[in-house]
Amino acid sequence: MALVEEELQDADLYKQDVKQYTKPLKQYIKNKSIKAILGSAFKCGCKRIDTEKLDKTWIDLDLLPLPEGFDWYYIGKGYLNKVKTIIRESDDLRRIRDSQTLEAISPKGYATRSQKIRKQELPQILT
Repeated sequence: MALVEEELQDADLYKQDVKQYTKPLKQYIKNKSIKAILGSAFKCGCKRIDTEKLDKTWIDLDLLPLPEGFDWYYIGKGYLNKVKTIIRESDDLRRIRDSQTLEAISPKGYATRSQKIRKQELPQILT
């Protein structure tokens, strides 16, 4: 919400005028497709979120018109940067991201082959 409020202020709205967007913004964020878009930023390798869909959904929900110059691309870029910061600063999220990255770059089936090799070697080690 803070990013949207900043963008509204950058579009030359007074703080008083920005407050009128609070209720529509809460309704917007509760939308299932918006939750999915925002959640996609946490996926491994996410480079951008679907800002076109963010814009279209705001219009489709028939919410309060946004001011001239409002930039969804800026919102998406700022949101993605904030998500990256959250992941970097959270031990748990960083471990999850690291394991997803390793999984994505490792050769396909590596774990399966390694497990088979270990199973074959185990009887030899025990004898």
